[in-house]
Amino acid sequence: MKKGATSMLKMFGMGVILILIAAGVIGYTMGAFEAEPTPKEKAVFNGRLVDHDVITKDLAGNDVTSGTIYVSDEKSEVDDYGNPRSVDTSDFDESYSISSDTTTLSQDPANNPYYVMISNGTYYSEFITVNFEDGSGTSDTLSDYNSAPDSTKKILAEPHSLSVSTPTDLGVSSNTTTDQSYTNFEQFTVSSNTEYRTWKVTIDTGAQDITTDSNSDGTYDEGVTKVKVTYAGNSKVVFQPSNGIDELGADNSYDLEAEKEVYEENEAFSVKHEIDATEIRDVGSSSDGNEKLDNGDDILGLTICDVGGTCATEIQVDG
Repeated sequence: MKKGATSMLKMFGMGVILILIAAGVIGYTMGAFEAEPTPKEKAVFNGRLVDHDVITKDLAGNDVTSGTIYVSDEKSEVDDYGNPRSVDTSDFDESYSISSDTTTLSQDPANNPYYVMISNGTYYSEFITVNFEDGSGTSDTLSDYNSAPDSTKKILAEPHSLSVSTPTDLGVSSNTTTDQSYTNFEQFTVSSNTEYRTWKVTIDTGAQDITTDSNSDGTYDEGVTKVKVTYAGNSKVVFQPSNGIDELGADNSYDLEAEKEVYEENEAFSVKHEIDATEIRDVGSSSDGNEKLDNGDDILGLTICDVGGTCATEIQVDG
């Protein structure tokens, strides 16, 4: 091809490109040609209501067909989001009643992500994050997409119901002036199709206060020299005056939080308390303040609470 013809073709091609730029078909930025985003690359659903289905089942596979789903596009605006004991449902922007196993939420994807709480009095509350389709992930029209939207399936867990034995008897059975150690377990096995989500065990002094030294002679009124409690994998010495330890404090109470948070069906967890004492005495009835751990002294109470704030009957620890 002649040089003149080649130049004319180049000029013609440049003219076509300039026309396409003017028409908006091709973009031009900093000296480089760029193709305009396709509709799939644009957030074409922003500013419109897009559906998302939340499917609720229980651990046995049954449909969960009651409760409420709360939705907010601002996590920071919801007090204690993620904490079922204290979350404020009035802080959420919208709520949806659950009437079948599938609840359809409708929100503007421009405000993604959305913070969602699923609440039902029979089950533990669940917190999930939902991103509504903005159009970039589908070639459907909004109408077609909403006819079969994306979904999130959530399994709701029914809490295991604790049954505790009370009181727990340490078994003081003989007179002695030597140090004695007592260990006791309360073990719980989670029943089928339930979970137990641990929170804490609250340790309280009993009717006979182990933390009192009435005459300030260094020997405490009930003869107890050490208390160690283990709950769901977490251990703590809560009272040992010889080492200056009194976690029970002025209010005679201490919260020991669990190390492992979720126990599934057929898993076991325990509360273990280890008591050291001197001046042990086996008597028919306890005597408060005699600097001895008597048979029948009510020295501790242990109350187990799950993540939802449901607490079991206090385990009373007696000498």
